[in-house]
Amino acid sequence: MIEIAVCDDELYLLRRLEACLLKLGKKAGIQVEVECYEDGSDLVNAVTEGKRFDIIYLDVRMKYMNGLEAAYKIREIDRLVQMVYVTSHDGYMKETFRVSPIGFLTKPIKEKEFEETFYYVLGIVEEQDSYYRFRYMKSDYKVAIRDILYFESKLRVAEIVLHEGFLKEYKALNEIEKNMDQSKGKFLRIHKSYLVNYQHVIRMGYEEVEMPKGIILPLSRAYKKTVDEKLRQFKKR
Repeated sequence: MIEIAVCDDELYLLRRLEACLLKLGKKAGIQVEVECYEDGSDLVNAVTEGKRFDIIYLDVRMKYMNGLEAAYKIREIDRLVQMVYVTSHDGYMKETFRVSPIGFLTKPIKEKEFEETFYYVLGIVEEQDSYYRFRYMKSDYKVAIRDILYFESKLRVAEIVLHEGFLKEYKALNEIEKNMDQSKGKFLRIHKSYLVNYQHVIRMGYEEVEMPKGIILPLSRAYKKTVDEKLRQFKKR
């Protein structure tokens, strides 16, 4: 699922862009979820409260908080989201570069240009997907891979341990390991019950691994050879 935010104070255009994105998602054969905001402050509040989007379409000039100010605040929280500016003011293009937008569309929106931009950005999101997506108790979740400390297998449930708290999903650790191998993250299977994010490893001993907050996890002898091979692969990246 691709999650998209559209922020524009022109209600007609807001609904039009939403309809176009849902249509393009269906055409591409992917599930697209679109959330609409009429001002930058509403979008910033949503991101501040923990909402994470793959793509944000953002108008530059709005009544209360403009798109530039909103983008600066969002970038302080989320460095991964792809931003596309939609505006009738070409003069702001240079200013938007400070927040690393991936695209810039001018009003009135040209359907072909909008479609080409969407597929271009979608390709980047899918190629450099930095989120772990899963479903638990009929709800869909998306967690930044960099925020995951480790996965722990507990019978039929896997716990996803974060800096603050944890989440759960019904999935075998072997399957999660395969998913992580295909991601941009660096994960090590150190035990039949533990898959750790190497970026958060503080110390690797002979029989244990130290994680943040003083967490000590066992390093199984059965996995030591695999761990050494993975570490050599990480150094080549």
